[in-house]
Amino acid sequence: MELQKRKLLSNSLKWIQNSVPGLSQTPKFAFSRRTSSVLLLKDIPQGFRGENIEVKPGFARNYLIPYRFAVYDVPGHQERYLHDLDTEELEEKIRNRNWETFRNRFRSLKMTFGRPAVRGNAAMSQQPIKVTHVRDEIMKRLVKYPDVSVESVQMSGDLQLFGFHTATAEIVSENSNQSTSVAIEITLQSTKK
Repeated sequence: MELQKRKLLSNSLKWIQNSVPGLSQTPKFAFSRRTSSVLLLKDIPQGFRGENIEVKPGFARNYLIPYRFAVYDVPGHQERYLHDLDTEELEEKIRNRNWETFRNRFRSLKMTFGRPAVRGNAAMSQQPIKVTHVRDEIMKRLVKYPDVSVESVQMSGDLQLFGFHTATAEIVSENSNQSTSVAIEITLQSTKK
């Protein structure tokens, strides 16, 4: 009896959806992909005063604008609300934030190198891993960051034994004149010729 009620209810809902225009169409996305462009009037975790950011419309409408953290980005608002803005200070804050994001992302690196083993000694590789190999691998990973370079790489000589090794690298930002030390975990694996 319960099963018949469920089928009848299901069929009734299908009939209503098909007969009323617009009900049979289901939304493609559960969340809105729209954004609103706002100009920040105060420093908040999402950005700094004077910065133009994209946020969801509800966040702008219900929080940022009523509490006077931001205004909608329309022509003339920057001159009206931010006439005393120091653009150099804003650029410096943005550079520092980008550097902190970079540092958190590249706090440690893991690298794996494969080399053939020496005949007669399965624990040693034929070609050792040199500092230049490690530096080149780091630069491949940093290609998205053109203002960042590798200043130095420290490791205990050339790596020839298979297994796990550690090294450190000093990475420097040319724009903000800041540097950070990165821990590198190197794995040297045996590969067949």
